[in-house]
Amino acid sequence: MTSRLKKLIIFIIAIICSGFFWFYTQAAEVNQGVTVDVNVPAPGSQGGGGTGGGPGGSDVPPVIFAVASSTSFTTATVTWSATDDLAVSSSAFVYGLTNSYGSSGVVTGNYRTDLSGLATGTLYFFKISVIDTKPQTTEFTGTFSTSPEPPDITPPIISNVQVATGITTSSIKWNTNELSDSQINYGLTSAYGTNYFDSAGTLAHSALLSNLTANTLYHFQIISTDSSGNSRNTSDSTFTTAPDNVPPPDVSNFVLTTTSNSIVLSWINPSLSGTPDFTQIKIVRKVGSASANPNDGTTVYTGTGENFTDTNVLVNIDYFYTIFSFDTSNNSSPGNFKSGRLVSSPTPPPAEICGNGFDDNNNGQIDCADSACASLPECNVVPPPTSTSIGPEICNNGADDDFNGKVDCADSACTGFSGCVVSVPVCRNGLDDDNDGKTDFPVDPGCDNADDNDEYDPPEPTVPDFAKINLSDLNLLAGNRQIKLIPVGEQVTGLSGANLTVAIGEKVLASAPKTMVLRVGDTDQHQFVYNVADKMYYADISFGSVGVLQSYVEIDYDSGQMDSVGFKLNSLPWGQVVDGKGLSVSGVEVMLLETNGTAVNMGFYGQINPIISDANGSFGWLVPNKDFRIDLYKDGYYSRSINISDVDNNVINSKIILIAQPKKIILEIDPEATIQENVVNIVKSLTEQTKVLTDITVQKIQDAASDPEVQKVNQQVVAPTAITVVLAGAIPLISWLDFLPFLRLLFLQPLMLLGWRKRAKWGLVYNALNKLPVDLATVRLINLETNRVVQSKVTDGKGRFIFMVNPGKYRLEVQKNNFIFPSKFLEGYKGDGQKVDIYHGEAIEVLKPASITASVPLDPMGAQKKPARLVWEKIARRLQVVISWSGIFITAASLYISPKWYIAALLGVHIVFFFIFRRLALPPKPKNWGIISDDTNKAPIGRVIARLFNSQFNKLVDTQITDADGKYYFMAGDSKYYITYEHKAYHPQKTDIIDLEGKDADVLTVDVRLKKN
Repeated sequence: MTSRLKKLIIFIIAIICSGFFWFYTQAAEVNQGVTVDVNVPAPGSQGGGGTGGGPGGSDVPPVIFAVASSTSFTTATVTWSATDDLAVSSSAFVYGLTNSYGSSGVVTGNYRTDLSGLATGTLYFFKISVIDTKPQTTEFTGTFSTSPEPPDITPPIISNVQVATGITTSSIKWNTNELSDSQINYGLTSAYGTNYFDSAGTLAHSALLSNLTANTLYHFQIISTDSSGNSRNTSDSTFTTAPDNVPPPDVSNFVLTTTSNSIVLSWINPSLSGTPDFTQIKIVRKVGSASANPNDGTTVYTGTGENFTDTNVLVNIDYFYTIFSFDTSNNSSPGNFKSGRLVSSPTPPPAEICGNGFDDNNNGQIDCADSACASLPECNVVPPPTSTSIGPEICNNGADDDFNGKVDCADSACTGFSGCVVSVPVCRNGLDDDNDGKTDFPVDPGCDNADDNDEYDPPEPTVPDFAKINLSDLNLLAGNRQIKLIPVGEQVTGLSGANLTVAIGEKVLASAPKTMVLRVGDTDQHQFVYNVADKMYYADISFGSVGVLQSYVEIDYDSGQMDSVGFKLNSLPWGQVVDGKGLSVSGVEVMLLETNGTAVNMGFYGQINPIISDANGSFGWLVPNKDFRIDLYKDGYYSRSINISDVDNNVINSKIILIAQPKKIILEIDPEATIQENVVNIVKSLTEQTKVLTDITVQKIQDAASDPEVQKVNQQVVAPTAITVVLAGAIPLISWLDFLPFLRLLFLQPLMLLGWRKRAKWGLVYNALNKLPVDLATVRLINLETNRVVQSKVTDGKGRFIFMVNPGKYRLEVQKNNFIFPSKFLEGYKGDGQKVDIYHGEAIEVLKPASITASVPLDPMGAQKKPARLVWEKIARRLQVVISWSGIFITAASLYISPKWYIAALLGVHIVFFFIFRRLALPPKPKNWGIISDDTNKAPIGRVIARLFNSQFNKLVDTQITDADGKYYFMAGDSKYYITYEHKAYHPQKTDIIDLEGKDADVLTVDVRLKKN
């Protein structure tokens, strides 16, 4: 190539490059946040170029320049200019979040695009295309960013507040103009004290406040906070819950005593746990009869106390005191009444008995409140030195925590505590509890036995039999009269402190009664109130202290016509939350849930949910009989969810363990301590954490086992499937031709199965080659004259059988799977080593009653097996053992989860089949093993094929394959044998003759070393 030509080529290249550079620099511009870049090729030309709108040839494409943009939060405007030496025919604009674009803008006016609906603070890619009339196209690419959204400092606006109240609930709804959470502070005053919170952001808010008290004024304040943390709250507002129409229960344990100048009353108010809307009691005094209602007589006391002394009384006048309970809806109970009178010459009062809950010396003071008991240690209450504030009563610490003069079980706050059970029954406490002049069993007719807990004996019915009421005529209602309790025998079960209504329909009574009283124990007499609307008589009480208490409904029809019906109140203790050491855990939120996870509205049943466990860890509910779930939560403890299955006594009162979370290991390290001390602390912490992990694991298993769905699946699927899988796995290895003989041996020849050895001589069925006994062979004795089977036996594990026969001619016939009778190998032999009287199927003539004890050899068949099958059979047997054991464990676990009789039966069947499988499918384990090893390094050799031959007949007896440890064995005896060994990596080998003649069958093992190929 000449130098001129080279220079010409270089010049042309320079011109082309300079043209591209000119176009690039004209278009590259950044304006108002827009980054632009343009690349203008010259299609169909090898050089040349142009500048913007400058002069040039007709092949110059359009030029895009002066690209600019302006943006806001959600809008953008892009403008540009374009020229061409001919004319611009069209222009287009596309944009998107990537350089794939995806959206297009409308080009208007002098090359302008206005975009809206963009995301704030976002980078967008765009492309401008300009086409001239030729047509030629120039493209321009760039980016712009919208402005970031300014921080939100405006709180949401709360509007349209709506309140709908129920008896124990209130639904509050409101709207906000932006997504925000839902929060309500509420309580009995403007200080609130209780909070509802839902973190979900929404525009339409709805909150259901539960566990409220009926007919009560509540203050509330709504708070909503948006995602930027801006909050707005409403001013204080109020709502009042709706009143209910169910009266509270009467007081209980109403005791009246008299002094020389006063009448002293004591009682126990309804429990706030069972009657959260209880407010006060009113005592009405009347002369001559009980007060029918709170306005019938003179009010002598109103308040929440539990004792009162009436000094405004005269001697020799019968005063009736009726105590009415009131709730927040101003409902009153039917009334519990007592009567008493002052006598002119009172007898000296007896001494005070400390701890029985009675004012024995009639001075108006009971137990520890009486000066007579002041010296007793249990009555010397010393408040904790760290606090002088009144706290809740702890029922097992020996202290008067609430400073009401009553300690532990003597305090009404401990009525339902599980440790507060009547220690001395009424019928052997040495007192005349029913004031009939008779004391304890067997003197008092009201005592059925010494453990009876009441002495009262009701009057005998005098109405005709057809007019008598029965226990089935009573309606026993609990849970705000929404739960009907069904007596079991004569016993009605409920939760201590829970309300109970006894209702009797007018139509079951013989006539309108003069009086009708519900007597509970020896102290309480509760009036019935008639309801005109439903023509029912109602008495409202509560379940008393833990234990069983006799109760009676007594009806006086006047004119000497009396009737009564008795039943027993079984008061169960409250549930309790304890820690791993059995100590009460207070402050636990215990939530009762349906099985689908929704909270149970216990307000419908006059109870609260959730319950916060008190100082004694107490909680509990009286519920309809069905399945429930309980969730427990407290900071510092592992949460727990427990399924309560098949509630059948209407009570939930479980004792639940909540495990405390251990300290983190890092917190156990003390920078001031020595390394040794920190090591000890860490080891202790790890030990504690391991124990906690174990306890949690056990809890999870127990909780899962109590899940009704788990139990259902277990009963319907797991247990039947377990037995099916095991049977399906074991059946292929069981010879069913041996199964029926085994059952026959098991049930018809049990003494042989157990190895009965009183006989000295037996018939024997054995293997003709290895001389081993053959078990489960069927031996038939056939009468030659009739050709009928006379007897049939099954050989035991030692191949034994025996026939006791009368004179005659017989022959034997033997049947066993994989064996041939008569033996061809020993045909014509009279003896075989130690064995004599070899039988080949000949006729046997018996001249006098005798036993047939022949030795019967059988020829095995199928001893030659391929090595692959041997390996498979060994693996399969091991697998069957694993399946069989696992099946037993699975079925046992199923029985633990669902203790049903049919699962127990399945487990029994499972165990039976397991032992049948071991008996029929698994070979016996030897005491000794032969070892095959490498001749050089003595290492054991696995998968060596070992074959045992009978040298007399040169027939294969058995084949084994060594395991990974090189172990194998054969069973043989009373003949001569040799063994061969094969392995693809070693030289074959054969042993010398092994002489076992005259020896009993035993394990045959030979240690061999093989040489490698």
